[in-house]
Amino acid sequence: MWALLIISSAPAVYLSQGIGGPLGGWFHAVAFIVGSYLPWMLATPALWALCRRWPLGLGRDLRHAGCLLLLGAAVTPALSALGWILGAWMAQLHPWGTLPSAAAMMRAIAVTALFAAPTFVAVVGIGQTLAFVQRYRRRGALLHQARQDALRQHLQHHFLFNALNAIGALGYHRPADADRALARLSDLLRDAMACSAQRSLADEVAAANDYLDLQRLLRDAPLQVDWKVVGTAWRCAVPGLLLQPLLENAVRHSGWEQGSAALDIRVRAERMGVHLHLSVHNGCGLADRSPPPGTGSGLENLRQRLHALYGDRAVLHAQPLPDGFRVDVQVPA
Repeated sequence: MWALLIISSAPAVYLSQGIGGPLGGWFHAVAFIVGSYLPWMLATPALWALCRRWPLGLGRDLRHAGCLLLLGAAVTPALSALGWILGAWMAQLHPWGTLPSAAAMMRAIAVTALFAAPTFVAVVGIGQTLAFVQRYRRRGALLHQARQDALRQHLQHHFLFNALNAIGALGYHRPADADRALARLSDLLRDAMACSAQRSLADEVAAANDYLDLQRLLRDAPLQVDWKVVGTAWRCAVPGLLLQPLLENAVRHSGWEQGSAALDIRVRAERMGVHLHLSVHNGCGLADRSPPPGTGSGLENLRQRLHALYGDRAVLHAQPLPDGFRVDVQVPA
């Protein structure tokens, strides 16, 4: 900001005083402007800090505006005097032994301070604007984090509701498996509570395998999962609990149950340019069976999470196929 002001002011100073005047050229004009504005440059961070301390638009506007006016009345003459003396010295307008009279200096400083009043208003105005932008960004970040937390909590509640219902039904027929399922559920919940907002795909796959083990216990039916993660995709950061709702959708809405044929799930992950492509396909071949009822919120919740995290850079597409169902996800790598 100050560099632009110096560049724009130098021609005016040169034309008004440089032609036959004491400045004697572009170097002196620029030196005078730099010296005049140097105290303002050094004071700008402190003035902006005070703007954050005395913000406008958040209540107490009269008090804060009064503080800023008093500050301007004290600071503007002082900075103007320092600037005039420093600018005159840097431009060598007067050798120190031939300085003008005290009255002439006071008059020059007073005129400079009068013209510097808009400079103070501009600095404070920009400081208030920056403070508002910082508050706006901070508020947006907090709202974004709150939305993320709410969506993750909803996902955990959705999973817990489904798992506890299944374990409760399992306890009547296979108590030993129900105990093991509760232990596995405890591990999954511990992971869900400690899960960060983002983690590597390798950690996400490990947690997803625990979920699949739980489903094998609950259904007592064969479940085969074919994982194919290509190259650097293992190290890509993905949202925590990304794979679980995809696999839960593949399991619950496939018609797979005790006594059914083996459920085959294929999971593919590959980094393509700046995106990570994931696909989950359940080729169970049980299209003639109706899927069990559910809340239907798993994929929609995940879609909202991805949109909140990445906006239009993330895509979730689900489609039925003749041999099952497939969900494709694309997120920034």
